[in-house]
Amino acid sequence: MKAIFFLHIPGNLDLLKAQLATYPGTLNPSFLAPGFSTFKADDVAYKALKEKPPFMALAMGEDASRNELSTTATVWVENKELIFSHHGEFSYRDKKDQIWQGLCPEFEKLTKLATIELPPLAPSRAWLKIAQAFSLFPKARSGHALEIGSSPGGASYFLRQQGLELVGLDPGEMDPLFKTDQGFTHLKKPVQDVQPRDLAKKFSLIAVDTNLPASMSVAEAIRVASWSGDVLKEVFLTIKLPAPKLISTLESHKRALRKLGLKTLYKQLPSHHREILLYGYRS
Repeated sequence: MKAIFFLHIPGNLDLLKAQLATYPGTLNPSFLAPGFSTFKADDVAYKALKEKPPFMALAMGEDASRNELSTTATVWVENKELIFSHHGEFSYRDKKDQIWQGLCPEFEKLTKLATIELPPLAPSRAWLKIAQAFSLFPKARSGHALEIGSSPGGASYFLRQQGLELVGLDPGEMDPLFKTDQGFTHLKKPVQDVQPRDLAKKFSLIAVDTNLPASMSVAEAIRVASWSGDVLKEVFLTIKLPAPKLISTLESHKRALRKLGLKTLYKQLPSHHREILLYGYRS
């Protein structure tokens, strides 16, 4: 049996286990701590995990063990959130102050995402979600963007910082800082009520983060996104996952988004709670 481990959002172990249950072979839990879980995998499960790492994990590694000689951790949990230092190889401090070390090839990349700092003027932590996503998927971006579920403006603030002309779609109020922003337009209505006549422009980027059920959020996002045709290059769609049973529905959301001619993938971000990013892009 191979010793493997996963770094994950502390409150999402049940979601991770629901996804792991879909893999072939035998995978047995060994040590489970907030944000850090170790398993024993047979050859079949190990091969499947290496070929397609679970997206409900922030990172996967191997051969984790307690190191009695080390007193320095690069990742730990405070107030139910993962905390990362800015440098150093992977080492995890558990709630008993034991240090775990192992091989984690994605740790450096993950640390760069997790240590992006929320600016003081950002209206909400949604700024971090889109900032981490942009860092993970870098490319030249220009044109007009649409944010569905923009209130109070965390992600909107980031998108405007990138120089994108932005329409924010949300029945809720936006932060006062947008009142003087000539590059931002607030369409104050729910996405279900929006019609093509409400959006005069075509959008190269659409970001979606609503409180609607996942199936409705995806359906409405695709309905609105279809009006932009080939102009649309990217979709950042946050899908809420309040229960493990919803893991089985995620593949259908990918298929739906691919109908827009986009390639798709899922990614868990360090700023997430019980949610996942569905990223659609045109190559």
